[in-house]
Amino acid sequence: MQKKRSIILSNEEVDYDIIRSSRRTVSLSVREGGRVIVRAPRFVPEPFILDFIISKEKWIFKQKKRLQAVNEKKNEQTFKQGDKIPFLGENLLLSLQHGKRLTVSSDGSVITVTCPDTEDTVLIKAMIDAWYLSEAKKRLIPRTFELSEKHQAAGLKPSAVNVRKMKARWGTCRSNGRIMLNTHLLKRRQELIDSVIIHELCHLRHHNHGKEFYALVEELMPGYKVLRKELRYI
Repeated sequence: MQKKRSIILSNEEVDYDIIRSSRRTVSLSVREGGRVIVRAPRFVPEPFILDFIISKEKWIFKQKKRLQAVNEKKNEQTFKQGDKIPFLGENLLLSLQHGKRLTVSSDGSVITVTCPDTEDTVLIKAMIDAWYLSEAKKRLIPRTFELSEKHQAAGLKPSAVNVRKMKARWGTCRSNGRIMLNTHLLKRRQELIDSVIIHELCHLRHHNHGKEFYALVEELMPGYKVLRKELRYI
């Protein structure tokens, strides 16, 4: 089994693999999902490779951003009648209705958006984003305190929990104990949502991605590593 390697760049954990061969130079590439591939000669020591990765930090994040944009384009929503809106691991069917008032509602299988112009995709997207934010406040914040209470023996009590739309992270935990969760989490199934919440709660004890941090995460949520692989994309 290949050794799992990761490095912290700009406060973000980046996974990487080293592929050694008879080549003479060291090169980097970034795969879809953000994993860094380092190709290096057999004789080059790992500390040199780590320094090389760090020196290419800006380039790595530029490539990650480019790949994310390509992925977003590939899965771009139209926000037109019959479009699929992801919610809690399922897809809601988008139903557009004419009406003077701006409303969004869902019965669990259909999401209904009422607005004056059902062709105004910019407005419809904004309304659905606002709906995600509202649902995130109702679901993610209480769930975080629920999991905190469940694992109270571990002393994982946040000072505050908030939600907002983020482009690059599922969640963050500040040194003052404040946790921020991404509204995009509502597109994923509950087990994946919980894995992110547990991840951020564990940062209340360990403000890093060291062995003790991951040991605690795995203790509180067995199988975390497998779940995390499903969260490579936002």
